Amino acid sequence: MVTESRTVMLVDDEENILASLRRLLRREDFEIITASSGLEALGMLERTGQAPCVVVSDFKMPEMNGIEFLRRIQTRYADTVRIILSGYADAETIQLAVNEGQVYKFISKPWDDDELKAILRSSVKQYEEALSARAVLQRINAFQKEVKQTGLDLTNSLVGEEVGELTPPAALSETMVGSNGLAAWQKIINIIPAAIIGVDHDDAVVLVNPWVERIFRIESCAIIGNSVSEGLPSELADIVRPVTSGNSDRNVARMVVHGKQLKLECISLPGVCKGERRGAVLFAFVIDDVA
Repeated sequence: MVTESRTVMLVDDEENILASLRRLLRREDFEIITASSGLEALGMLERTGQAPCVVVSDFKMPEMNGIEFLRRIQTRYADTVRIILSGYADAETIQLAVNEGQVYKFISKPWDDDELKAILRSSVKQYEEALSARAVLQRINAFQKEVKQTGLDLTNSLVGEEVGELTPPAALSETMVGSNGLAAWQKIINIIPAAIIGVDHDDAVVLVNPWVERIFRIESCAIIGNSVSEGLPSELADIVRPVTSGNSDRNVARMVVHGKQLKLECISLPGVCKGERRGAVLFAFVIDDVA
């Protein structure tokens, strides 16, 4: 995920410092905004309503020093990477701020141009990765809530060589859908001897159990957060799409993968109205070894 605007905010009460930094960073792929004090910077951000990727602040400034300013940035924009750039800061104070998390890094004046640019590039990347991770977690949480509301009777599908149909919805016990439902669900999908892949209503893979790697030999990190088309092999994506598109409540198929015959079932999570996009869970059970 890349932010719409890769904004780096520079805050210093010396205009010549801001001018030098603007010249240094003019060829970088950042949008540079500047302010001459912490109060001015906070006002600018409040007016625009947009969080910067990175804030670089001087320490010794009138009205509010850099540590206090970045502490306020941390409170309002938790993912923004915060950097002190100063030649006057007390080392003990800066170390305390770093340890407490208000400041990500301290850079001394005068700075090394190449080092400063490298730190800013890394910081912007860190910010974008943090947003991506947060978006994936939000998808996972939303998907788990959908699962909790739906309920799936998994136990009936684990008996006999011919895997029975999965029965949606509302077939789980009260324990599964109660206050500890999500934790119980996670434990169950990890021990069921079947590959389980969860897809949300935006077509993103948000849940993968350990059996996916064992059966399909696909690492979870290569799937989670990607779309069905990007994260799953085409054979699996073709089974999932009719369900997530709202065209079908269930899709069943068989295939041979790495010497194993599989039965696959993709089951929809509930949608608000017929034909809308919705989440789904794909189950892949090993039926037999192929001679």
